[in-house]
Amino acid sequence: YDLFANIPQSSKSILEFGCGAGYLGAAYKLHNPSVHYAGVEYVQEEAESAKNFLDQVVCGDIEDTALVIPKAETEFFDCLVYGDVLEHLKDPWKCLSRHLQLLSQDGVVVACIPNVQHWSTLANLLQGQWPTVDHGLFDRTHLRWFTRDSIIQWFKSNELQIYGIQSRVFAPDQAKDFAIKMLPALQNLGLD
Repeated sequence: YDLFANIPQSSKSILEFGCGAGYLGAAYKLHNPSVHYAGVEYVQEEAESAKNFLDQVVCGDIEDTALVIPKAETEFFDCLVYGDVLEHLKDPWKCLSRHLQLLSQDGVVVACIPNVQHWSTLANLLQGQWPTVDHGLFDRTHLRWFTRDSIIQWFKSNELQIYGIQSRVFAPDQAKDFAIKMLPALQNLGLD
Protein backbone atom coordinates (compact mmCIF):
# COMPACT_ATOMS: atom_id res chain seq x y z
CA TYR A 1 0.00 0.00 0.00
CA ASP A 2 2.84 2.41 0.77
CA LEU A 3 4.41 1.98 -2.66
CA PHE A 4 1.07 2.14 -4.44
CA ALA A 5 0.13 5.40 -2.70
CA ASN A 6 3.36 7.05 -3.85
CA ILE A 7 3.30 6.12 -7.52
CA PRO A 8 2.03 9.19 -9.40
CA GLN A 9 -1.48 8.47 -10.69
CA SER A 10 -0.66 10.32 -13.92
CA SER A 11 2.20 7.99 -14.89
CA LYS A 12 2.13 6.87 -18.50
CA SER A 13 4.96 4.34 -18.12
CA ILE A 14 6.27 2.52 -15.06
CA LEU A 15 9.12 0.07 -14.63
CA GLU A 16 9.10 -2.02 -11.47
CA PHE A 17 12.28 -3.82 -10.47
CA GLY A 18 11.49 -6.94 -8.46
CA CYS A 19 7.87 -6.98 -9.62
CA GLY A 20 7.17 -10.38 -8.06
CA ALA A 21 3.94 -11.91 -9.35
CA GLY A 22 2.80 -8.52 -10.66
CA TYR A 23 0.24 -7.66 -7.99
CA LEU A 24 1.35 -4.05 -7.45
CA GLY A 25 1.20 -3.42 -11.19
CA ALA A 26 -2.21 -5.11 -11.43
CA ALA A 27 -3.58 -2.90 -8.66
CA TYR A 28 -2.11 0.22 -10.26
CA LYS A 29 -3.56 -0.66 -13.68
CA LEU A 30 -7.04 -0.80 -12.12
CA HIS A 31 -6.67 2.91 -11.30
CA ASN A 32 -4.78 3.88 -14.44
CA PRO A 33 -5.66 1.37 -17.20
CA SER A 34 -3.79 3.26 -19.92
CA VAL A 35 -0.41 2.99 -18.17
CA HIS A 36 2.34 0.93 -19.75
CA TYR A 37 3.54 -1.10 -16.76
CA ALA A 38 6.71 -3.17 -17.19
CA GLY A 39 8.51 -5.35 -14.69
CA VAL A 40 11.75 -7.18 -14.09
CA GLU A 41 11.71 -10.22 -11.82
CA TYR A 42 14.50 -12.62 -10.85
CA VAL A 43 12.32 -15.61 -9.90
CA GLN A 44 11.04 -17.42 -13.00
CA GLU A 45 7.70 -18.57 -11.50
CA GLU A 46 6.92 -15.06 -10.25
CA ALA A 47 7.84 -13.54 -13.62
CA GLU A 48 5.51 -15.97 -15.40
CA SER A 49 2.67 -14.96 -13.08
CA ALA A 50 3.42 -11.25 -13.61
CA LYS A 51 2.93 -11.70 -17.36
CA ASN A 52 -0.79 -12.13 -16.63
CA PHE A 53 -0.98 -8.60 -15.23
CA LEU A 54 1.78 -6.44 -16.70
CA ASP A 55 2.41 -5.19 -20.24
CA GLN A 56 6.01 -6.44 -20.33
CA VAL A 57 7.96 -8.73 -18.01
CA VAL A 58 11.59 -9.74 -18.22
CA CYS A 59 13.01 -12.47 -16.03
CA GLY A 60 16.58 -11.83 -14.91
CA ASP A 61 19.02 -10.24 -12.49
CA ILE A 62 18.63 -6.45 -12.44
CA GLU A 63 22.34 -6.12 -11.72
CA ASP A 64 23.27 -7.94 -14.92
CA THR A 65 24.41 -5.25 -17.37
CA ALA A 66 23.58 -7.61 -20.27
CA LEU A 67 19.93 -7.91 -19.16
CA VAL A 68 17.59 -6.55 -21.80
CA ILE A 69 15.38 -4.19 -19.82
CA PRO A 70 11.88 -3.48 -21.14
CA LYS A 71 11.43 -0.25 -23.07
CA ALA A 72 8.88 2.42 -22.31
CA GLU A 73 6.33 3.25 -24.99
CA THR A 74 7.83 6.70 -24.88
CA GLU A 75 11.60 7.04 -24.70
CA PHE A 76 11.80 7.03 -20.89
CA PHE A 77 9.80 5.80 -17.89
CA ASP A 78 7.84 8.20 -15.69
CA CYS A 79 8.42 6.09 -12.60
CA LEU A 80 10.90 3.45 -11.42
CA VAL A 81 9.70 1.29 -8.52
CA TYR A 82 11.88 -0.68 -6.09
CA GLY A 83 9.84 -2.49 -3.46
CA ASP A 84 12.24 -3.99 -0.93
CA VAL A 85 14.78 -4.78 -3.66
CA LEU A 86 17.83 -2.53 -3.28
CA GLU A 87 18.99 -4.12 -0.01
CA HIS A 88 19.27 -7.50 -1.78
CA LEU A 89 21.77 -6.31 -4.40
CA LYS A 90 25.56 -6.72 -4.46
CA ASP A 91 26.05 -3.16 -5.71
CA PRO A 92 22.78 -1.25 -5.33
CA TRP A 93 24.57 2.08 -5.81
CA LYS A 94 25.82 1.23 -9.30
CA CYS A 95 22.55 -0.50 -10.22
CA LEU A 96 20.36 2.47 -9.30
CA SER A 97 22.71 4.86 -11.06
CA ARG A 98 22.49 2.77 -14.24
CA HIS A 99 18.69 2.49 -14.04
CA LEU A 100 18.29 6.25 -13.68
CA GLN A 101 19.26 6.51 -17.35
CA LEU A 102 15.81 5.01 -18.07
CA LEU A 103 13.97 7.73 -16.12
CA SER A 104 12.37 10.75 -17.77
CA GLN A 105 13.61 14.21 -16.82
CA ASP A 106 10.68 14.79 -14.45
CA GLY A 107 10.25 11.12 -13.50
CA VAL A 108 10.21 9.75 -9.98
CA VAL A 109 11.76 6.85 -8.10
CA VAL A 110 9.54 5.15 -5.53
CA ALA A 111 11.40 2.83 -3.20
CA CYS A 112 10.80 0.89 -0.03
CA ILE A 113 14.11 0.41 1.80
CA PRO A 114 14.37 -1.06 5.32
CA ASN A 115 16.01 1.22 7.88
CA VAL A 116 18.57 -0.72 9.90
CA GLN A 117 18.38 2.04 12.53
CA HIS A 118 14.92 0.73 13.46
CA TRP A 119 14.38 0.39 17.20
CA SER A 120 14.06 -3.41 16.94
CA THR A 121 17.59 -3.63 15.50
CA LEU A 122 18.97 -1.67 18.44
CA ALA A 123 16.99 -3.75 20.93
CA ASN A 124 18.28 -6.98 19.41
CA LEU A 125 21.89 -5.76 19.26
CA LEU A 126 21.77 -4.69 22.92
CA GLN A 127 20.77 -8.27 23.70
CA GLY A 128 23.57 -9.64 21.52
CA GLN A 129 21.20 -10.92 18.85
CA TRP A 130 20.86 -10.56 15.10
CA PRO A 131 17.80 -12.60 14.14
CA THR A 132 17.47 -14.01 10.64
CA VAL A 133 14.02 -14.54 9.20
CA ASP A 134 12.43 -15.01 5.79
CA HIS A 135 11.24 -11.42 5.31
CA GLY A 136 11.30 -7.97 6.84
CA LEU A 137 14.16 -6.03 8.38
CA PHE A 138 16.07 -9.16 9.37
CA ASP A 139 15.57 -10.97 6.05
CA ARG A 140 18.36 -13.51 5.73
CA THR A 141 18.88 -12.55 2.06
CA HIS A 142 19.74 -8.88 2.71
CA LEU A 143 23.23 -8.03 1.47
CA ARG A 144 23.17 -4.30 2.32
CA TRP A 145 21.82 -2.20 5.16
CA PHE A 146 20.86 1.44 5.10
CA THR A 147 19.91 4.15 7.56
CA ARG A 148 17.65 7.08 6.83
CA ASP A 149 20.68 9.36 6.43
CA SER A 150 22.60 6.97 4.17
CA ILE A 151 19.53 6.63 1.91
CA ILE A 152 19.20 10.42 1.69
CA GLN A 153 22.90 10.86 0.90
CA TRP A 154 22.78 8.07 -1.70
CA PHE A 155 19.76 9.47 -3.52
CA LYS A 156 21.10 13.03 -3.43
CA SER A 157 24.45 11.83 -4.82
CA ASN A 158 22.44 10.62 -7.82
CA GLU A 159 20.96 14.12 -8.17
CA LEU A 160 17.54 12.94 -7.03
CA GLN A 161 15.38 15.36 -5.09
CA ILE A 162 13.66 13.65 -2.18
CA TYR A 163 9.98 14.58 -1.95
CA GLY A 164 9.16 12.50 1.07
CA ILE A 165 10.18 9.72 3.39
CA GLN A 166 7.54 7.74 5.21
CA SER A 167 8.28 5.50 8.11
CA ARG A 168 6.35 2.37 8.87
CA VAL A 169 5.92 1.69 12.57
CA PHE A 170 5.65 -1.93 13.56
CA ALA A 171 4.62 -2.85 17.13
CA PRO A 172 4.06 0.80 18.17
CA ASP A 173 3.53 -0.02 21.85
CA GLN A 174 6.84 -1.91 22.00
CA ALA A 175 8.56 0.91 20.11
CA LYS A 176 7.28 3.51 22.56
CA ASP A 177 8.30 1.38 25.56
CA PHE A 178 11.81 0.91 24.09
CA ALA A 179 12.15 4.65 23.41
CA ILE A 180 11.15 5.52 26.98
CA LYS A 181 13.69 3.06 28.38
CA MET A 182 16.42 4.38 26.06
CA LEU A 183 15.72 8.07 26.70
CA PRO A 184 18.33 8.57 29.47
CA ALA A 185 21.05 6.87 27.40
CA LEU A 186 20.10 8.85 24.28
CA GLN A 187 20.20 12.11 26.21
CA ASN A 188 23.62 11.20 27.64
CA LEU A 189 24.85 10.60 24.08
CA GLY A 190 23.33 13.86 22.86
CA LEU A 191 20.89 12.05 20.58
CA ASP A 192 17.22 12.74 19.94
